[in-house]
Amino acid sequence: MSESEIDYHSKIVKTIRGAESRAISKWTSEGWELVEEKRGRLQTQITFRRPKRKLSRRAMVVLGGSMAALFIFIGVMAVLESGNEQEPIAPVARESEQSNEEPIIDATAEVIDAELPSGDSLLTEVPSAAPAEEILTVDNSKDLAELLAGSDSGPVVEKFAAKYKDQLIEFDASVWALAQHGNYKTRYDILIAAGNFDENRSPGPSFQFRDVNTTNDLHYTNESPTGTIGIRDNIHVVARVGKYSPDSLLFQLEPIETSFR
Repeated sequence: MSESEIDYHSKIVKTIRGAESRAISKWTSEGWELVEEKRGRLQTQITFRRPKRKLSRRAMVVLGGSMAALFIFIGVMAVLESGNEQEPIAPVARESEQSNEEPIIDATAEVIDAELPSGDSLLTEVPSAAPAEEILTVDNSKDLAELLAGSDSGPVVEKFAAKYKDQLIEFDASVWALAQHGNYKTRYDILIAAGNFDENRSPGPSFQFRDVNTTNDLHYTNESPTGTIGIRDNIHVVARVGKYSPDSLLFQLEPIETSFR
C-alpha cells in the first residue's frame, strides 16, 4: 500500500518556545511521526501523524455477528412488549435529550475529530490558553532601561541577571563581533551591544549569543540587506536572559527573535 493510500490521524500540539524537543520526544515515543514545526514569537505549533488502526477481517466478521444478534434480541423484545397490557414504556432519550445541563469539557484540552477532504482524519489537540509571557522592554522595565544605559559590569548587571533569569527581554542592539565557536565552521559566538553601532560608544553589558548558526538559530523575522548577519549590523532582538560571568564580562542571551533595522 502506497503512502497516499494510508489513512492518518493528525495531532497538533502547541508548546512554548524552547520546549519543542521535549514535546517531540514525548509524542514520538508514543508512536506519532513528526510532520511539521511552525515557530511563532512565543509558541511553536508542532504537527504529528500516525496511521489509523484498521480492523482485521476476522474482527469485522465477529463484530458483524454481534450486531446481528443484537438486532434479533431487540426484535424479540419488541414483540414481547407489544403483547404486554401495561402502559408502554417511553423509549430512552438520547444522551443529548436527557438533560439540559451543559456537557463537561476538559479544561486542559479540546479534541476535535473531523474528516478531511482527502479522507484523512484530523485529530486536533488544543491545550488551554496559557497566559502570554511578559517581555521586558525599556518602556515597561526600569531595571532593563538602567541595564542597557549603564556599565558592562558591576552590581546592576549581576543583580539583573539573577533577578530576571529566563525572562524575555526586547531591545535595539548592534553586532560587534562574530567568532567561530570552537572548531565548528558554521557555528558562532556573536557579540552584541545595546543601541546602534558606534565605534566610540558601547553602553550596557557585552551580550553574547553563544554556539549559534546564522541561519536558523537567530529566528529572523525579515531579510538582511546583505543576505546574512555581520559586524556593524543594527538589529532588534527578543531574547531570553541567561548567565552573566563577572570574569569574562559576557552576558549570555538565548535568541528568540531577530530583525534587521
